[in-house]
Amino acid sequence: MKPILFSTNMVRKILKGEKTQTRRVIGVKKPYKVGEILWVRETWQNICACPEQYRCACPEQYAYKADGEFVPYSWKPSIYMPKAAARIFLEVLSVDIEQLQDITQEDCEAEGIPSTNGRKMGEPFWNAFCISNFSTLWDSINAKRGYSWNSNPRVYKYTFRVVDKPQESEEKSRR
Repeated sequence: MKPILFSTNMVRKILKGEKTQTRRVIGVKKPYKVGEILWVRETWQNICACPEQYRCACPEQYAYKADGEFVPYSWKPSIYMPKAAARIFLEVLSVDIEQLQDITQEDCEAEGIPSTNGRKMGEPFWNAFCISNFSTLWDSINAKRGYSWNSNPRVYKYTFRVVDKPQESEEKSRR
């Protein structure tokens, strides 16, 4: 099992069933494989109420920013989330390679990106609004790393589905 990072907004879309695809720049990390189970790293907090010196006796309890819960502590960045805190697991259904700007209307929807101005999928200019929204989101995450929308990098297009947390024996058999 490998980790995958998602923003709080994208975690919400995964939980609602509105996001079933993600794109990742080729060459930045090793690609995920079809059938592989990924655990989602998201913004989180350990809310164990025990004093620090008794931490080992306290069961792990977590809060997740995507749930909109109030936590009296600061949120911890998703990159630091341990596997034990993971609650969302994804099975990779397909892996394709494409240029970023080859995204389609259907792919935008699978990415969890809505159209704007009340336009629905298939209506005139829906594609332009959806792709514009996607490109803005893409740049907010990737432009400062040198992979802007305009640079049109090659990407892995992953299609996934949410699955139950795998048991230890299932995880070992996948290796």
